[in-house]
Amino acid sequence: MFDVTETGKRIKAIRGNVKQSECAEMLGISRAALSQYENGKRKIETDILYKFCELFGVSADYITGLSPNPTVNEDLQAGMKYTGLSQPAIESLKVVQSFHGKRITEPLNELLINTAFYDLLLTLRSLQNESEQFIKTETKERIDIDDKCDMLRYRASRITENIYNSFDWRASNDDKGKQK
Repeated sequence: MFDVTETGKRIKAIRGNVKQSECAEMLGISRAALSQYENGKRKIETDILYKFCELFGVSADYITGLSPNPTVNEDLQAGMKYTGLSQPAIESLKVVQSFHGKRITEPLNELLINTAFYDLLLTLRSLQNESEQFIKTETKERIDIDDKCDMLRYRASRITENIYNSFDWRASNDDKGKQK
């Protein structure tokens, strides 16, 4: 069983800028009925749910709260489920790949398996946590948090530089030349 309040919120969000009366007309229902769906006062009937999904190109699982992903594209849904990435993130990866093909896919694969990249993500997450804490704390305690944030920013920049160097053959050749 699904939550009619959550379903209503999602219907309203998906409708977006389309006027309630226009949407209701396209669905073949009254504006009042659509309003009741959106406000969680009425459980949506299967045929109306189907029409709504067709009209806005979203999955019934999303509208009813069974899935966090609005797409009806099964490959995209599988990618989101497998990776935990959002629909926009996966679509961005697909766009980048379609424009650049192998030229971008190979370095992206290398980046994702690079342990320094994982370390960078953890550092960025720590920076995000500390900066959120900075906003919530009193002025006296902010100095310590500010120092932590500066240290994390520095660490992130060093890790990023190491990642760049792992892709720049000149950097690795310079190191070999220095060893001689």
